[in-house]
Amino acid sequence: MNSIKGIASLIPMEVDITQSKDMQEYVQYIDETCDLMTNLITDITEIAKLGKIENKLEVLDANEIMNLASNLVQGRLLEHQVKLYVNNKLPTMYGDRNRLVQVFENLLDNAIKYMGDQKDPIVRIEAQEHRQEIQINVIDNGSGMSENELDKLFVPFERFDGSVEGSGLGL
Repeated sequence: MNSIKGIASLIPMEVDITQSKDMQEYVQYIDETCDLMTNLITDITEIAKLGKIENKLEVLDANEIMNLASNLVQGRLLEHQVKLYVNNKLPTMYGDRNRLVQVFENLLDNAIKYMGDQKDPIVRIEAQEHRQEIQINVIDNGSGMSENELDKLFVPFERFDGSVEGSGLGL
């Protein structure tokens, strides 16, 4: 990942990316994705050594977390012409930043992957606060899941559609 990050850092040295807002964002996405993947590799190594991951718990801005997660799937959103609507007043929450980015990226990625052939694909992110709890809803107009599929949602390596790429380890 450091090699990819290093190669990506050469782009601004060879090309004037200040002339293109999109190019600046793409280079930033590469950098952020490399950081997240490095964290994921570190987590896997930690699990292999210790059998568990220590989560860093902190107060987080849910809009910042969702913004980062949506940046990571931006290419797939554009490719599949999915419109993403995120409530810009999501509450603060308490948790591990890296885990929450991973979860929301996976939820968005799954919504895109399993959208089906919708004419106007849409994904909406909303939140509701209930006393000490926050409920964040990822709502889409995709094909949905059956009760049987919902029961298998968190089963490792379980897949719902063999024609869709993935490992079954996301959530």
